[in-house]
Amino acid sequence: MSIRIIVFTLVACLLFSFAAVAQEEETTLQGEITATDPYVDFNISLDVGTTIVLTTQAASPRLDTLLILFAPSGMMITANDDIDTRNGNTNASITYTVETNGSYRVRVRSFAGASTGSFTLIVQSSLENVVAVDVSEYAYADIPQSRTEDGAFVLGDPDAPITIIEFADWACPHCQDYKPTIDQIIEAYVVTGQANYEFRMFPTAGRELTLLAGQFAECAEMAQPGAFWQSYTLLYGYAEEGSYNNDLVRALAQDLGLSYSDLLTCSADATQVQTDVGFGRESGVAGTPAIMVRYGEGEAEFITIFEQTYDRGAVPLDVLETVIANAQPE
Repeated sequence: MSIRIIVFTLVACLLFSFAAVAQEEETTLQGEITATDPYVDFNISLDVGTTIVLTTQAASPRLDTLLILFAPSGMMITANDDIDTRNGNTNASITYTVETNGSYRVRVRSFAGASTGSFTLIVQSSLENVVAVDVSEYAYADIPQSRTEDGAFVLGDPDAPITIIEFADWACPHCQDYKPTIDQIIEAYVVTGQANYEFRMFPTAGRELTLLAGQFAECAEMAQPGAFWQSYTLLYGYAEEGSYNNDLVRALAQDLGLSYSDLLTCSADATQVQTDVGFGRESGVAGTPAIMVRYGEGEAEFITIFEQTYDRGAVPLDVLETVIANAQPE
């Protein structure tokens, strides 16, 4: 189970995200009610079946907190379900079992409307029967894996004479359609040591979702070597099954068996997607999928063969096969 929390104040929007993959989880958040910010909102993405216990603890008896839970539709679900939260009792609590997937809003405000002070919001959550997908036998486990000097992810023998570079977005329908071609190249030429496959993350259709997915995939690799290519497989799977949505990074952490909160913290400093996009733009890539090649340690270039340059879109399988064959040492 995982939760994603975004904190808003009345005047300024402050973004904080916390979560963890576990059947039981507790997150502690801090807030402050002031004369200019009379309440603080927390947006929490929750899955059906999750039971949450929300508790506020005011730092001072001068602040009587009122806790309100809103549904994704915006309708209020409930307020404090304990009745002794005023007149000096500075705690408030709500217990709720989620009935609909979505983003729920938790509002903490002062009961009296004029009292101010800092508070702690404790979010305890649990979900029964959480089952992670076993990806221990993913397709790329036995292929050498490496990274370029600028961090791009590579499959294949480092001594291969040619590298096929793909710029893609897991959410891009044309990339999904092109993946069987890439799979054939990997099976026939990367596994056999004749070519490398370099994957460059280039958000197009997925936009911010793909940026976040790429950051999580990068961090997953740092936490667990090999997890980037597990992520690569899983993310295409989510896209193909129609679940490439706001929940995909929680699903990714769960399916990898990694901590969502750790990956989320790491993602703030993950920059490989930006590096890949910058590399692509400097090289002339304008959309996905896009294919370039690198001969040995040379510069990346678009494929030119039979007086045709493939600088847009997918490159046919037979063209890739010809280019790879021509790059092999005699």
